[in-house]
Amino acid sequence: MLEDYARNCQGCHRADGTGAFGSVPRLRGFVGLFTRVPGGRDYLIRVPGVVWAMLDDTRLTRLVNWMLRTYSPEELAPDFRPYTVDEIRRARRRPLAGVATERARLIAEMQRRGLLPPGEDGLVSARRAP
Repeated sequence: MLEDYARNCQGCHRADGTGAFGSVPRLRGFVGLFTRVPGGRDYLIRVPGVVWAMLDDTRLTRLVNWMLRTYSPEELAPDFRPYTVDEIRRARRRPLAGVATERARLIAEMQRRGLLPPGEDGLVSARRAP
């Protein structure tokens, strides 16, 4: 999985999953929160970086599940079920058009539920460039 991550995700989310301040959300200690709010599970597999990844559905499914377990296991919903190949295949047929709007809605819901403090969105806490 590390090779698939390095080739498909690391360029933006960094090798350690910390993202880039203000532009690329962190994965580490954050991405699993999406599994705790309605619509978040679907969102994660419909964003452009996932649906357009140059991997077949099986490898992409393994990669998404690996990223969640590697970078954000503590934040996963208690009832989280790993993604299936069929879920990934279906999601890739319907890429998310309004990514920013949907992300903002999900972040607001996380904040409303007390999962994130006000002002935190995974971008402000992403690693600042050296």
